[in-house]
Amino acid sequence: MKAGSKDARARLDRLRRVTASNPRELQIVARLEANVLRLLSSAEDVVDAKREQGASAASEAIRESVRLKSMIETMNLIDWIKDEETTVLEKKVAEGRIAARQASLLTAVVTLLALGLIGMGLVNIRGRNLAESALRKEQEFNAIALECLQDGIVTCGPSGESTRLNRAAQSMAAEPSLIPLGRILAGERVRSQEITLGSHVVLASGQPVFASSGEKLGAIVSLHEITDRKRAEDELRRSEARYRSVITAMAEGIVVQNADGRIVACNLSANRILGLQENQINGGFSTDPSWRAIREDGSPFPGEEHPAMVALKTNQSIRNVRMGLVKADDLVTWLSINAEPLAEPPGVVATFNDITDIKQADDLLLERETELREAQRLAEVGSWSWDIRTGIVQWSDELYRIMGYNPRLPVPPYADQEQFFTPASWAVLDHAVREILQTGKPYEVNLELSAQAAVKTIMARGEAVRGSNGRLLRLRGTAGRMK
Repeated sequence: MKAGSKDARARLDRLRRVTASNPRELQIVARLEANVLRLLSSAEDVVDAKREQGASAASEAIRESVRLKSMIETMNLIDWIKDEETTVLEKKVAEGRIAARQASLLTAVVTLLALGLIGMGLVNIRGRNLAESALRKEQEFNAIALECLQDGIVTCGPSGESTRLNRAAQSMAAEPSLIPLGRILAGERVRSQEITLGSHVVLASGQPVFASSGEKLGAIVSLHEITDRKRAEDELRRSEARYRSVITAMAEGIVVQNADGRIVACNLSANRILGLQENQINGGFSTDPSWRAIREDGSPFPGEEHPAMVALKTNQSIRNVRMGLVKADDLVTWLSINAEPLAEPPGVVATFNDITDIKQADDLLLERETELREAQRLAEVGSWSWDIRTGIVQWSDELYRIMGYNPRLPVPPYADQEQFFTPASWAVLDHAVREILQTGKPYEVNLELSAQAAVKTIMARGEAVRGSNGRLLRLRGTAGRMK
């Protein structure tokens, strides 16, 4: 604007020199110069008002300016000059033609220049208005977006002054003194620092803010609330602690294996039962041949048939599988194993009890039963029992043989056993049974068997078994060949 004003004044000086020989034209040029100078001054006032006081002040300056009146007067002066030029040309056709043309040209140039400067001022004002309107809209959008954020935002000036908090930060009771603004202003970048703001737990992240020139503008901190997550994590830790306590206190051994069968965890009971340290178990495989697993009959127990491996392969629960582990001293530890597949992460958990004592008791009982069967076979005496509550009758193997009955079939109920005796003998037996049921008095009778029996006559004995309350529970007895 200043350069254009200077150029306009220079052109007016040239026009004044060209019209110096014609007093009337010189008078018109003086008035034209005054109008142009007023237009330039008005344009400069509008631009200065816009720069210093904003668009509203510029608009007021435009309304108060005399530019329109000056432009009209300038156009009239130009027409006047043209009329005057016609008169001068008629008088001084030869000597004044060039000067008149120059004067007309300069006048037009000055007029166009003045109008151009005014237009430039108007375009500049309009451009500034549009830019300021867009800037205001952007600032309003950013302010609304900042308030809508779920994360808290805290900003401050270069010296820590003018601290501002958005709505989320205010709801977190984000006291500026609790936020690491000082460290950030000192140049430190903070990343996910956990801080407590009243009842809120947040992760604070922030950094200093610089202008493109390198000037420090202030600092900004974002606050991401993790209160619910923190509570869930604390509860999870407490739950895991309780779980570990329960697992540690369990008498059952527990081993966790991944999808490849590798052992990844075990409890103290597993160490005790297996006689191994934790580092000897974890990282190994239950299929390791050095563990020397056997079945109940003493045959090898292949690794791929171990309960955990079967559960992994079939994705089915395995229950109460007995396995023996032969130790270095050839002693066997017997386990009862359950295996349960895991979905996430894929794997299997195996639980086991040491049933060595139970297995030894079972083996001893089996041995005694075997000895009893042999003794009954040698003495040709069988045994029986009758549960009064259920009606179930059981015979020993030798009694099956004596009675000539298929051992693969269940023993018939008492009422159906008449088939094994002659009618007279059945009457004797039934009388004895009825009496023992009524009085509890034991019996001993000689009975003749039917033709299907292996022997012809037997001696039958029976007695009552009562509970602690005196109630009759069952009858038991023997039946053997008459010598």
